[in-house]
Amino acid sequence: LKGTAKKLRVLDLCCYIGQWSTQLAHLGQHLGAQVEVTVVDASQKALELATQNAQNYGAKTTTLKLDIVKDLGQIANGLYDVVICDPPAF
Repeated sequence: LKGTAKKLRVLDLCCYIGQWSTQLAHLGQHLGAQVEVTVVDASQKALELATQNAQNYGAKTTTLKLDIVKDLGQIANGLYDVVICDPPAF
């Protein structure tokens, strides 16, 4: 990122509290990049926590309350630099 990208777009599927996207937001902040995080989860509480955690590191956040197994097709393709998918154990 340093010296090349000015923006990092992250899609965090099954985000829970956003532990992965928060780490990327922190890294982006450290490197001077603008980080845009889209957090996706079926739980509204998880989305609230993930949003707050990413925003603590200056990330612009968007939330999508979706069931990834059923609704993955509703997310636009090709808009993200990093896609994280860390689903719960089935």
